Amino acid sequence: MKKDTYFKDIFEMLDQFKTAIKRLHDQGVNVSILENDIRRITDKINISFSDSNDETLNIIRKEVLGDCIFLRKKIADAIRKQIRDIIENEIK
Repeated sequence: MKKDTYFKDIFEMLDQFKTAIKRLHDQGVNVSILENDIRRITDKINISFSDSNDETLNIIRKEVLGDCIFLRKKIADAIRKQIRDIIENEIK
């Protein structure tokens, strides 16, 4: 199996995350932790490309998918917090 296919869906997911993070940043949210998480995940994928072993790529793919789940939750939490802050500011 080609290495690209191991991570194609993950790259698509990371692109969606980057878009969401950019929107949060544009709204004034500090997204440095989220950006660091994206960078760490991308680095993990890039390191895995140097290893052509299918078994190792599968293991790394599972780890990266787990990382993406946690990152998705962090992004969702940041969005919820931003919405709460907007609502609180409107009430005041």
